[in-house]
Amino acid sequence: MAEPVHTSSSTQARRVVPTVRTATKRFLAVAVVFACAAFAAIIAVSGDANSSATTPTPLDQISAHGVPAPPGGEVALAKVSRGSAASFVWKGRLAVKEGRAFYRLTKDSGSECFALGEVDAPDLYAAIGCPADFPSAGQPVFDFTLLRRQSFNDPWVWKAAGFAADGVASVALVDAKGRTLATATVTDNTYAFAERSDMPVALLAMDASGKVLARVAIPQPPAGT
Repeated sequence: MAEPVHTSSSTQARRVVPTVRTATKRFLAVAVVFACAAFAAIIAVSGDANSSATTPTPLDQISAHGVPAPPGGEVALAKVSRGSAASFVWKGRLAVKEGRAFYRLTKDSGSECFALGEVDAPDLYAAIGCPADFPSAGQPVFDFTLLRRQSFNDPWVWKAAGFAADGVASVALVDAKGRTLATATVTDNTYAFAERSDMPVALLAMDASGKVLARVAIPQPPAGT
């Protein structure tokens, strides 16, 4: 589904599952961070992933270019990889939402990548992924939802955020009973929700008519915690 780039391992960068790492020291070591892009299967609800092979559709495109790169254009390797052999060129910062910045990058191999980071964090990126199938009808969203808590006695919280193709107008968080907990409009090919503790289990990607295009499973707390 993707050609991921993990920010701490060049070996993991060659795996075919997107990965994520924490980039801030403001949370205790007991915090557990997951990325939906890393562990969730994206289920396409409508459309054929191969149907747009010759004719691009809004689900095959990302139009936002964002804020241009600073002079030089090359993102500092030390802030990206922590020893990884990969380097990236900043194509644009697409948006800043809910304290998170959304980036569009190019890997040194030429692959298009996407990154998410907390604004003003010591490291520029919290997670980087280079999905082979995004954007497409089969993968209209590339989700970076995080699950974490500050200490063992604190409740788990979700920070749902990610990237979406042009054809995705909104996203919704739903619970185990299928009830909608919150919705967010997609702008600049990005979406973000405030931190939540109400146990969302999936994210739905929808077009302008409200038709569900894809369902993304959201990570859940480990058993017994």
